[in-house]
Amino acid sequence: MEYRKVVEYLKSYSLDESPYDANGAIHLLKAIIENLQEHHIDHDLEQYAACFDAKNELFIKKLLTYIPISREIEIQENFDD
Repeated sequence: MEYRKVVEYLKSYSLDESPYDANGAIHLLKAIIENLQEHHIDHDLEQYAACFDAKNELFIKKLLTYIPISREIEIQENFDD
């Protein structure tokens, strides 16, 4: 695997046409999180989480606030079907 190419792909991920594929990007993030859950040790998080700058940290916090809201919307949509 060519690490730099993967990083660049993920940074520039988008559909060729509009609109932006937020669903796809979120599922890629989910896959990365699941990989970390499976393979990390706590020392890894302690040592490497500093790569997230303040802007990244704020976005992660924002994402965390939307998870329960999104679950409720999904439950409601499934209930309405």
